[in-house]
Amino acid sequence: PRYDQKKFAEEGRKNNFQLVVSNDGRNDSLMIHQDAFLSLVELDTDKNITYKNYKEGNGIFVIAVEGEITIEGENLKRRDAIGISEVDSVEIIAKGKAKVLVIEVPMR
Repeated sequence: PRYDQKKFAEEGRKNNFQLVVSNDGRNDSLMIHQDAFLSLVELDTDKNITYKNYKEGNGIFVIAVEGEITIEGENLKRRDAIGISEVDSVEIIAKGKAKVLVIEVPMR
């Protein structure tokens, strides 16, 4: 097991993916003993952003923590989530201010 905690600057995720957890601590993220990557982003209204997988073959779970987004033609509202596999990247579109969590893990 591994236990860490850290405060991440909010401006680091303003219209930009902020990697907060990874399997190797890259980009000053917290480490986890899993093949996983967790990223946060806070989007302005009508902002489009593309998430690119860190590892080929991984899938992602996208959670609309706050606000409303569109991803892969699906609308997600507060606390909705979607799992997406067999893609290397996805575009997320904010329909208003939105907070989004992306969890990337192996799905094969």
